[in-house]
Amino acid sequence: MDSAKNFYLAARSFFVKAVEYATAKLPLHDPVLEHSRFVDFRQKMDTTFDDVLYFVHRFNHHLPYNQPREQDQLNDEFLEFQMMEEEDIPASIWGEAVIRTNEDGEYHRMAHLWRL
Repeated sequence: MDSAKNFYLAARSFFVKAVEYATAKLPLHDPVLEHSRFVDFRQKMDTTFDDVLYFVHRFNHHLPYNQPREQDQLNDEFLEFQMMEEEDIPASIWGEAVIRTNEDGEYHRMAHLWRL
């Protein structure tokens, strides 16, 4: 009985330390992660165009939307994206984009959805 109790105490201690380490080392407050919520279709309404502009400014050598006219067009496209409903995306695309299904729901590879 004592050996089982010691095992469980040691296992618990290991997991507590592992979570403490992960919490301290993972980039949980990284601006890229904080501004990328719009990539999740379910969170698109919780974001603003400022999140998109963060990427434009951070990666301006890859995203050349520096002119006001280009940013206006990008803003229009972002608003269209926000207004898009799940039903607007064909079921075949949703099916191709599934990468994992579990009790929490389905997770999709967004690159497949953006080809619309």
